[in-house]
Amino acid sequence: RKVDFPKNALKVVREGMRRVVDGGTGKRAGKDLAVELCGKTGTAEIGKGEMRRKNTWFIAYAPRENPTVALAIIIENGDSGGGTAAPKARNILAAIFGERSAE
Repeated sequence: RKVDFPKNALKVVREGMRRVVDGGTGKRAGKDLAVELCGKTGTAEIGKGEMRRKNTWFIAYAPRENPTVALAIIIENGDSGGGTAAPKARNILAAIFGERSAE
């Protein structure tokens, strides 16, 4: 089934994802990469009391203008999407685009 979106909706989403990487919670994903990317972090708290934990994620695409790669990474028992998942995504993207890992 086709879903119709307003013509500017994709532009708004892409701009938000650019901002996440350019200075927001996902800035660690783009740190020192030669390629520009867009992404979004996320953190979900699950469980109660002593069983409470966080699952974190980061989604991205790169290069920003003409994407050839899309990535989704999920880390169980992480701290935050920006602190746990984004740096790991950065290292994966560095390997894909032939750069050195930050770790």
